[in-house]
Amino acid sequence: MPSATIDKIIKTCGLSKKKVETYWKDAKGSAKKQGFKEGDNNFYAYVMGIVKRRLSDSCIKKLGWETTSDIISNSIVPQPTKEMFDFYHKRTNEHIQRVQNNLKSILDYLPNSIDKGTLLQRVKEHDKSKYSEEEYIPYTWNTWNYKCEQEKIPFKLSKEVKKEFDNAWKHHYTVNFHHPEYYKDPSFMTNEDLIEMMCDHMAMSQELNNPLREWEDDNINKRWKFKPEQVKFIYKLVDIFEKLEEIAMKKEKVSSIISSDIILSSSDISKYISLAKKEVRDLLNDGMSKEEMKIQLRDEDFTKLAIDSLLEGL
Repeated sequence: MPSATIDKIIKTCGLSKKKVETYWKDAKGSAKKQGFKEGDNNFYAYVMGIVKRRLSDSCIKKLGWETTSDIISNSIVPQPTKEMFDFYHKRTNEHIQRVQNNLKSILDYLPNSIDKGTLLQRVKEHDKSKYSEEEYIPYTWNTWNYKCEQEKIPFKLSKEVKKEFDNAWKHHYTVNFHHPEYYKDPSFMTNEDLIEMMCDHMAMSQELNNPLREWEDDNINKRWKFKPEQVKFIYKLVDIFEKLEEIAMKKEKVSSIISSDIILSSSDISKYISLAKKEVRDLLNDGMSKEEMKIQLRDEDFTKLAIDSLLEGL
């Protein structure tokens, strides 16, 4: 990055020189993975696009670069309605939240070799590019089109918008590591890339209420070609997500039993506690340790005291 640009970002946004240089170094590495070479016409534009993703909107505005409002006013695609924008913001933000929650839910089950701190930081910026100059307007239109398809409402995108969305999708996957299309060969994806990808897929599964495993079966080594060890890792993650869903269902049963104790007779309490212990014992028989049980069952409605009581003597 030209020193003048570095100095401008540091002075305007209050960032350290080390942080800005790290942004630039990471962006250059990403560009080179895509086959760009320093000196290519698009190299600097591509790198700057990635660096901008790391900066806050307020920082970008202070720098005099295009913010979301600028993108809207300068877009060659017709401006969506307020209703379309509102739906896009809602759906996109809910999706990002699901991805973040999904990663948090599986952290304790990931191999020690995985850089969990880096992953947590990555999902904080998951799909941030959907608010970028290149994606914001076309993605808003396409998301509305998707909504209409789901609700069987007549709606048709213009050829102009379709063309711009194709460009926006290309931009999206070229700046987001969790898409196999980012790489010329998906087998180059790291385990961290695969984990974010699966958290993304799980988020879509949760939104559409479709089985995650079916989606992977329809796409792994069909749409994207992976190495055998990558396929094994992907399906291990599927197993974890399915197990967590099963645990959540059983936890709800156990929690329901315990919460009902306050209105039951002492004999009924004993009966239901026995049933609750059976639910917990079933989880243990599924290969889950008591410590893992405590992690999964501990929440505001299921106190540590209740957990320890259920686990006692098992």
